[in-house]
Amino acid sequence: MQDTPSSQTRRNNSRYVLLAGALVFLSLGWTAFWFFAANRVGTTLDDWTMREASHGRIWTCPQRRTAGYPFRIEVSCAAPTFSGPAGKSDVKGAVGRLNAFAQVYQPNLVLADIDGPLVVERGDGAKLEMNWSRLRLSLRGRPQTLERASLQGADGKLTMSIDSAALAEFSAAEFEAHARLTPERQDNAYDLALNLRRAIIPAFDRLTGMPEPTDLDFSGTSSHLVFAKTGNFVERLELWRAAGGKLDPATFEIRKGSARLRIDGRLGLDAAHRPEGRLNIDGDGLQPLLKRFGLEMVAAGNLLDGLLGGKPRKDGETAKPALKATVTLERGRVALGPLPLPVILPPLY
Repeated sequence: MQDTPSSQTRRNNSRYVLLAGALVFLSLGWTAFWFFAANRVGTTLDDWTMREASHGRIWTCPQRRTAGYPFRIEVSCAAPTFSGPAGKSDVKGAVGRLNAFAQVYQPNLVLADIDGPLVVERGDGAKLEMNWSRLRLSLRGRPQTLERASLQGADGKLTMSIDSAALAEFSAAEFEAHARLTPERQDNAYDLALNLRRAIIPAFDRLTGMPEPTDLDFSGTSSHLVFAKTGNFVERLELWRAAGGKLDPATFEIRKGSARLRIDGRLGLDAAHRPEGRLNIDGDGLQPLLKRFGLEMVAAGNLLDGLLGGKPRKDGETAKPALKATVTLERGRVALGPLPLPVILPPLY
């Protein structure tokens, strides 16, 4: 018996009703899941704020707002503030606005756009103010296991003052910092990087007599870094040292005009909290800087060659442009190649 047109129509309508019902059910389920996840985010922020307050660090998130439905969870604060201990002093600070967000299906990756200025003030009148045109923070992982953290910004300007009198200024066209959990290591090692582009540091410019902008690159790997630990900077530094923390390898390079200086090696702290390690230094294009301090490149090259075991150059021989040296830090002493220097390194804390 063949279906009549009316029965065929009824079956098609039934399918549409079932499909619409399924879509409504899924939509309601997703909505309930989003609100549940958003509530969990709010609860997590409240718990973290209370935990920080128990350590004397007070954070506020004025006019906190949760949005982003259906696929994102966004949390914004009108003007977040902080007050509490920082080192041996109490400070208070604030930024312009914070907007953090994560995808519902990727909650372990949090991105945050931060508006300036950042203002940090100490009770003795010291003040730090920083502004920027763009600043984004990226965090991947969980609170107890940070996998990666990145900070990227543009047009940064930093001013330090005390009692409204400027002490130092600093600016950079671009800046970024990264920390990434080193793969296949079991000692809480992180790969670290810091980059500054077209930085202007007036005090450094006056010292070197070189007005060109500065580019700076740092990279290294540090063992035994635990970001979830509480305590001030000195306490956490001591935990790192006691656990056997080392910065190995580490590379620092600074470029200014035609001058370049590169330092690489390894660094740590000894039991007396003094720097220890071995550093290799090389550079070129440093003739203007050496002349500024009363050193000729030929004389400096001959001196270093003699100290480091090389063959001294004869008078009139063209000097090589590169500068190379090895510095050793051990038990508070400093040695340039095999020659001990009359320098005593004090404890850092």
